[in-house]
Amino acid sequence: MGNFMKLTKIYAVILGLLTIACVEKLSAAASEEELIAILKSNAGQKEKADACRQLATVGTKASVSVLASLLEDEKLAHMARYGLEPIKDSSVDETFRAALKKLKGRLLVGVIGSIGVRRDAQAVDSLSGFLNDADPEIAQAAARSLGSIGTLSAAKALQSSLQKAQEPNILAICEGLLRAAESLQASKQTKDAQGIYDFLRGFKNTPHQVQTAALRGAILTRPSKEGLDLLEQSLKSNDYLTFSAAVMTSLEMKDKEIGKIFASVLPSLSTDCKIATLNAISTRQDATALPAVIKLSGEGEQSVRVVAIKALGSIGDDDAIPALVKLVSDNNSEVSKAAKDVIAGFQSKAAYSAVISMLNASDAKTKNVGIELVGRKRMTDVLPQLVKLTSDQDESVRQSALKRIGELGSIADIDNLIATLNRAGSQNEISAVEQALSSICSKEQNQDACANKIISALSNAKAEQKGALLRVLSSIGNQTALNAVRNALKDPDVQVRNNAIRALGDWKTADAAPDLLNLAMLTSNPAEKTLCLRNFFRLTSQSEIPVNQRIDLCKKATSIVQTTEEKKMLLGALGSITSVEAYDLIIPMLDDANVVNEAGAAVVGISGRLLQNKRNASNPKIIQALKKTASSKASENIIKQANSLLGKTSGK
Repeated sequence: MGNFMKLTKIYAVILGLLTIACVEKLSAAASEEELIAILKSNAGQKEKADACRQLATVGTKASVSVLASLLEDEKLAHMARYGLEPIKDSSVDETFRAALKKLKGRLLVGVIGSIGVRRDAQAVDSLSGFLNDADPEIAQAAARSLGSIGTLSAAKALQSSLQKAQEPNILAICEGLLRAAESLQASKQTKDAQGIYDFLRGFKNTPHQVQTAALRGAILTRPSKEGLDLLEQSLKSNDYLTFSAAVMTSLEMKDKEIGKIFASVLPSLSTDCKIATLNAISTRQDATALPAVIKLSGEGEQSVRVVAIKALGSIGDDDAIPALVKLVSDNNSEVSKAAKDVIAGFQSKAAYSAVISMLNASDAKTKNVGIELVGRKRMTDVLPQLVKLTSDQDESVRQSALKRIGELGSIADIDNLIATLNRAGSQNEISAVEQALSSICSKEQNQDACANKIISALSNAKAEQKGALLRVLSSIGNQTALNAVRNALKDPDVQVRNNAIRALGDWKTADAAPDLLNLAMLTSNPAEKTLCLRNFFRLTSQSEIPVNQRIDLCKKATSIVQTTEEKKMLLGALGSITSVEAYDLIIPMLDDANVVNEAGAAVVGISGRLLQNKRNASNPKIIQALKKTASSKASENIIKQANSLLGKTSGK
């Protein structure tokens, strides 16, 4: 019975939805006669509102009278106007004009708005009578409606009313005048539109946004020469709003003379106005203003210079390149940066040649900028010149060139880099070559080929250079490279062996770990053993290596870990492993007074990470490890942390 009732309710809902859909479909397809009948019937407000809405689509002259009868209905007047406005018959206009004499308040405001929507020129006189109405809402609606009608007579009525308008109505009347001016301009009555704009410009009490719009219209409606004269005059104005309006208007104009006007006014402008003008030049890409922009880029305030340089980039004229080349070495870092950014963005042959000329400059500063731009412009075909610069007398140039070779070079450049490495005179330069080699090798698909080139250079290299080559092999990290570093562990030079040990400690995988552990077992040199273990444990601390493999490596190391320092290194590695398996190696060391704090810290660290997952709260190994730590002779702080973590477990 229960299931039957549930199904009945579901069927009822579905039936109801289908019924609604059918009613809507029938309603959508209703004829004009049926909709008129609904409006004449005793139907509810919603049904009548829906009928008005559909009559806006299908209504004809036949619907006008019934819709007109609703204009005095507070609840349906809005929808009645909605239905009337699209009907293409003069009787609608007659209806709205007649309603102006009958209605009051909000109903009157609505009809005034509808007359504006239909742009009924015959209603101008009637609407004009409302411009000074005591009700601001009515006066403002009339002003906007006259503006929408947009005839010359409507505009004159608005102009006349503005002279004696109340303060609250001024903006609406101005708005109406601007609408009228746009309509007149669109209908080719340009002179009349210009007259309205000039009238508004001369009216002192208009809001600033009206003044701005009026100036724009006044410039654009004038013949070209007159418009340009007014633009120039406005750009020289001390009023920033006038100036700003002129600048914005210039963006709509196509006259080539504007660039010359900008160039003539730029020197006398304030900082803010210069920046605004330069931005306009940039947007317009005014090449005629280029000399003036170049001049501003080289002198004056930093903010102006930077914007001027960016404008040179937007203009994109090669004539600006010599000036930009000078600016890249400017003492002002922001100016220099802006100039470099622009040259980097230039795609022309002239810009390319300018960068090459920088590489051949006599001073190191310009050379370094050229080298930087080679990288930013990805100029791979100038690699031979960069190679030459690796022998430059200035070390900063040599290092910059090496860095760019690393970024742009390929396996073909390795031999040149190795030659540079062999003659390097400082550790900084050796490091720069090393980084370049590592960068090239990291991009090369044939890693064995890279490794073999590096390996072939090992035999003739000095100890410091061998260290760099071994580190490059570590960055390659394949089997070929590993075999070469293993061989270096047998080198008679202590420095080379130590570098090989460190290279193994930086290996990408755990493959190098056995070599470090074996050497630590076999060496009789305590310092070498410590170095091996330090790098071994650094390797086992890498999160990229699987947890079980890291723990296994640490277990193997316990047989040779003897001194306090070695135990601390082991605990450091174990403490980085988030696994309960690590406890087995850590807990015995809680009894060693020399490392009890390190062991306790390892337990607390591992436990804290594991207990972030609430499912581990009942894990007996975590609870046992924390209890052991809490009862140990570790520091007060570690014991406090252990007890706090115990409180998060089920063993509290």
